[in-house]
Amino acid sequence: MITFRVWIGITFLLLGCGRQEHSVRFEAMKTPPLQFPATDSALLLSGEQLAYRYCQACHTFAEPSLLPKTVWVESVLPRMGHRLGIRATAREPYQGLSMYDDYLVRQAGVFPEEPQLSEESWNMLVEYYHEQAPDSLLKPASTKIKTLLAEFRPHPVRLTTQFIPTTTLTHIDTVTGHLWLGNAQGKLYKIDSKQTIKDSVTLSSPPADLYIHPESGYQVLTMGIMNPADQPKGKLWQVDGQNRLSLLIPGNLRRPVHFTPTGFNSKGTPGWLVAEFGNYLGQLAYYEISSRRGIQKQVLINSPGARKIEIADIDQDGLPDVTVLIAQGDERIITWYNQGNSRFRPQVQLRFPPVYGSSYFEMADFNNDGLPDLLYTNGDNADYSTVFKPYHGIRIYLQSDEGKFQKNYFQAMAGASKAMAHDFDLDGDLDIAAISFFPNFEQTPERGFLYLENQSSGNELGFSMKTFSEAANGHWLTMDIGDADQDGDADIVLGSFALPPSRAPRKLKDFWTKEGPDYMILENTVKLVNQ
Repeated sequence: MITFRVWIGITFLLLGCGRQEHSVRFEAMKTPPLQFPATDSALLLSGEQLAYRYCQACHTFAEPSLLPKTVWVESVLPRMGHRLGIRATAREPYQGLSMYDDYLVRQAGVFPEEPQLSEESWNMLVEYYHEQAPDSLLKPASTKIKTLLAEFRPHPVRLTTQFIPTTTLTHIDTVTGHLWLGNAQGKLYKIDSKQTIKDSVTLSSPPADLYIHPESGYQVLTMGIMNPADQPKGKLWQVDGQNRLSLLIPGNLRRPVHFTPTGFNSKGTPGWLVAEFGNYLGQLAYYEISSRRGIQKQVLINSPGARKIEIADIDQDGLPDVTVLIAQGDERIITWYNQGNSRFRPQVQLRFPPVYGSSYFEMADFNNDGLPDLLYTNGDNADYSTVFKPYHGIRIYLQSDEGKFQKNYFQAMAGASKAMAHDFDLDGDLDIAAISFFPNFEQTPERGFLYLENQSSGNELGFSMKTFSEAANGHWLTMDIGDADQDGDADIVLGSFALPPSRAPRKLKDFWTKEGPDYMILENTVKLVNQ
């Protein structure tokens, strides 16, 4: 009998031997043709035409109205200029990077050494944004939110006072009710329903994602470096019953944040899709493992920002499709449609402006028509435009019979970072639990968590919103749902990361670090109320 560890070793020896053939094939993602304003080539382009031409070379066009003029001129456009070879000094684009990251980014040619347009044209482009952008952004309409969350009972838990809360992973095993909690120190804890640590393992870096194998231990993804970086130090591990670690795939990964095991191959060949978010560099890749061919890799997208992967039969043809959220510049949701015979064809479903800050998505059927819809959040506010944005929030895109996704619902939520759908109140429709890493901590810190109770009627989606006062007691970076107490309904776990970036008041930051919880269990009380 060959053990799992020995088998992995054999596949590493086979890597690179023989023909590099894949039993599963993903078609390359093609960039759609750019649409520029009509212009006479003999005349100098206007500032607007220059903006369309050069902005759309990397991502969808960003309207000037999306940011205040000072943010455009002083922060965002100078960074865009780096991509066009416009800089004050040769060192400017690389400031703040480690020596290794500096080398990697230079080798990849992220920032051109020579200007891609004249100084006059660049100044015209900047002036266009300065003239057209507003002085400030409008605030979203005030929404009434109840601060009494009767459906859940909060249980804050501080594991130790030795370290401040730096939770990077929360996962509820609905089979056993165990909670898995990872932190920035590279610790991964297994916790029972009484909030007692049952087991732990020390990893090489902060864990980002976890998959519990029904037969052989679990698989865990480590980031390598948590802060923005391009160094390939992330890893995908197999952990057995004795907490022994084995690498699942060769080589290192660029700041990976999500993975999913796959079973696309008809022969049952194991595979993994891995989202390497990176910083300036990154990718979405498929790894397939076989005792005959070794481990092979296909790159689906060779750019940073891969955030979340969903496998679901979108077109209802009986075959699993792959849908992915890409952030970090060219923000979009792409589906690789399963064509049968292990072949996949890509299609862009939705595309967003680069300042949106796409943060998460998942698929769920909100109108009960049998077609999966898209639940999407945007609210990443840690880069170059940290003003509150009225377009940050939660969106639902319903899928039509023709396979198109149309926006049906929007709820503003400053800094929205994750939203998950589930029938929490057991009334037959999907509610939503959402967190924000960048809410307005000065005025409404409790809106770092929102519960949206479904009040919809068919395609007319509507929700009532609630939160709870204790929601301000943590800086929520992670969230998961599952039946933690094994009583038949879904509970929620929130993980707190008490470090910056955050514009929270000093008093609140001090509470998070000194008294705040590592995580908070929101115990679902629906079953108790109905008994």
